[in-house]
Amino acid sequence: MSRRLIRVHAVPVILLLAVTPATAGEISFLEDFSLPPDRSVALKTLIPGTQDYFYFHCLHLQNQRKYDEVDAVMERWLQTAKTQTMLYREIENRQVLLRYARRPMQTIEYLRNRLKPSLNHQRKNPAAKAQLPSTLDARWIATGQSKTAKTSRTAELDGCCRP
Repeated sequence: MSRRLIRVHAVPVILLLAVTPATAGEISFLEDFSLPPDRSVALKTLIPGTQDYFYFHCLHLQNQRKYDEVDAVMERWLQTAKTQTMLYREIENRQVLLRYARRPMQTIEYLRNRLKPSLNHQRKNPAAKAQLPSTLDARWIATGQSKTAKTSRTAELDGCCRP
């Protein structure tokens, strides 16, 4: 009985899957931008003044090694956005790193200011041994010594513990 029930339910499901056409998703802008050899066609579909417009135009210019033109687009971007967004900083970081061959000191200075590395840690040396005592000094644990240490400290703390 159960096998027959499974067959009865399985046949419509198989027919439904066979008849339903396989639908592919719509091609996104990233595919339009990255796949064709001429990216300028995809760039024309972007709305001027938006974050994506500036980002992908700068990215396209950087890929063509037109770094001075990128600077001009970034200026317009900052005037439009009024603040440095995450995408703006990404392009700015790329711009600085791409110019490293021509301006190494400016790139290093930029990275220092942006990353603020802290290089004040010490090297771990496994050969170094700790200079800690392995036994207690008998003078510190002697009965007479601890009593004199206690009484000498109570004179300093006379007013703090008593009402």
